[in-house]
Amino acid sequence: MIARPARVARMMALGAVALMVTGCGSDQGQPGTAGSTNDSTAATAPSGSATGAHPALQIRDDLVGAYDVPVSSWRAVGAQTLELSISAGPADCYGAKVKVVENASSVSLRVQVGSLPAAAGRDCAAIATSSTVRVSLAAPLGQRKVVTDPA
Repeated sequence: MIARPARVARMMALGAVALMVTGCGSDQGQPGTAGSTNDSTAATAPSGSATGAHPALQIRDDLVGAYDVPVSSWRAVGAQTLELSISAGPADCYGAKVKVVENASSVSLRVQVGSLPAAAGRDCAAIATSSTVRVSLAAPLGQRKVVTDPA
């Protein structure tokens, strides 16, 4: 099925809500899961690069129709790099924008997804997939908590 970006956004938002409703409670308090008080001591930085299992979205500031999305999980992939897992449309049509607020005790993340400017007027597949977004921090994560703003 082919749908317009606005319809895809509505469908993805409904899918995200359904996932949150059915998945709530099972991962609470586990390291690296959204909704928990993620203590960075519980998240270890794996060796090597990203898994490549999920497509990476482009980080852009010029997205069309951007909307908040929940972070389903995160992991440290280096002292100053986090990899976030989100649900979004195809990487050839959608990108992400991440607001990062850092202080001495925490790193707060807010993720938005929207259409890439070149894809704004074209039809994109109406499918939400697991995607990744890499975020660079200004300072090493260390003992700071990672807080994902609810979407």
